[in-house]
Amino acid sequence: MRELTAIVPNPSMDRVEVVPELSFGRPLRAQQSLEWPGGSGTHAALVARSLGVAGVTVVAPIGGTVGSRWVAALQELSIRAVTVAIAGATRSNVSVLDARGLAQLEVVERGPTLDGDEAARFVSVALAGVTDGSVVVLSGSLPSGLDPSLVTQVADRAHQVGATLLCDLGGVALGLALEARAHWVKANIDEAGAWWATADGQREGPPTPPPPPGAWHRVAAWLEELARGFPTTNIVLTMGGEGALWHGPKGTFHLPAPKATAFNPIGCGDAMVGAMAGALCADLAGDEVTRWGVAAAAENLAHAEPGTIDRQRFAGILDSVTLEPIVQGTDANDRMVAT
Repeated sequence: MRELTAIVPNPSMDRVEVVPELSFGRPLRAQQSLEWPGGSGTHAALVARSLGVAGVTVVAPIGGTVGSRWVAALQELSIRAVTVAIAGATRSNVSVLDARGLAQLEVVERGPTLDGDEAARFVSVALAGVTDGSVVVLSGSLPSGLDPSLVTQVADRAHQVGATLLCDLGGVALGLALEARAHWVKANIDEAGAWWATADGQREGPPTPPPPPGAWHRVAAWLEELARGFPTTNIVLTMGGEGALWHGPKGTFHLPAPKATAFNPIGCGDAMVGAMAGALCADLAGDEVTRWGVAAAAENLAHAEPGTIDRQRFAGILDSVTLEPIVQGTDANDRMVAT
């Protein structure tokens, strides 16, 4: 089993409040309150640990009392924290969930600003965590003051030492992950469309933004066109209830969303990344990496806490996850043809 390093540029403490009914204009009384170490890469690390990855390290810039609670919470979960001290305070995020599973509200703080010295020290420590043969997750938002070139530097280091890099990023950072030949890039369809919409026109890629998720057969054609510019990268696009698409060395595949109890969609993408990282740590093939990811995202739907899965229920969902191969072409109904 390979070791996992999760690089978390903007960690947080996540508070989850479950209320009988989410409404506005009156006090809401929580029937359940939870606190959890957060940041997208932290959630991914928690899921990988739940799936049996023993050596898990999270690298993050940490400051203030919230940061101290974040470190203590990871230690209680048997996850190693490697931190860079910063003057700013680590952020707190709050989710309010309707106990009936009908709605949720997520409030996300921007996080601290890193000065030049803090940013340089964090980059140095993050690169040191990219070791020979390890699996590396780089996920989440970048705090103010941290240059997006971190993505390129981590990718270059991974290629130099034989590490496997899995990125889940948005905006400019998403484009840099693709251009730097990250081994795996996961994005939801909105992130992919937003990245292309803000591209400067010089970047190679598809000529038009992706269609909406409901037209997944057309999204698959867009993904194949996008992937031509990044032939060595496994690209996974998530589409909510339409499941996910994976383009890899064997072609493009659709993974329909499995049936699952839907309570809280917050953190499902992070759970997907964590399970994919766990499969990579176990040296599983690409089709299993994607199946693990889809199964974990579906299982996470049932939990109030982000980045949480039950291993036994995960195994049951995994049995139902299928890959449907897709070929470039349409039938009379303008749907992709599956082989």
